[in-house]
Amino acid sequence: NCIEPRYKIKRKGIWCFCFYKHHTRSNMKELDMKTNHCWNSEQKPFVSLITPVFNRREELQRCFASVKKQTYSDFEYIVVNDGSTENIDDVVERFMEEADVPVMYIKKENGGVHTARNMGVKHTRGEMIHFLDSDDEELENGLEVLVRVWEQLPNKEAYAEIKARCLDQNGDLDGAAFPDDINSYPMPKRLALANRSGGSMSVFVRRAS
Repeated sequence: NCIEPRYKIKRKGIWCFCFYKHHTRSNMKELDMKTNHCWNSEQKPFVSLITPVFNRREELQRCFASVKKQTYSDFEYIVVNDGSTENIDDVVERFMEEADVPVMYIKKENGGVHTARNMGVKHTRGEMIHFLDSDDEELENGLEVLVRVWEQLPNKEAYAEIKARCLDQNGDLDGAAFPDDINSYPMPKRLALANRSGGSMSVFVRRAS
């Protein structure tokens, strides 16, 4: 089923938002992996936040700053370096030292953003997965609102994902509204209608049991 919470992240000048219940596998191997002082192997946070990154030093610092401001705390953060050609280790490691949430840093050979996301998913422990690109910024209450919306769903097993339209930098809605009867259509039609909005991102569905 599709719902339309009006919450957002800042994506390339557009405010938009998505949340994932997702599982996938990656055949690529990490070259190096480290965790910060908050990482506990016994801990299973509710949300796993993943940022794939290739270069983008300056943008990455803005992304990290927004993660540090989150009002929701039951999450882990996984940063996957997809074979960056410039040094971003110092930016990531400084963030890891300052962060008060569990952080994992993975370095791998370049394979494209999809392989970096898959690598991050491979190491997640949360029930819900949310992707935040390295040139995005999450609103301070972004994760908090997403979790609240998810928890208020009357029948979570009937929902595959949360999609949302975008707001631009002026706070104006971007893209067409989801039809009121969107959930009455077969799933392929549902996805097509949601994606046609222009303000939603394609997402994966339920984590494999």
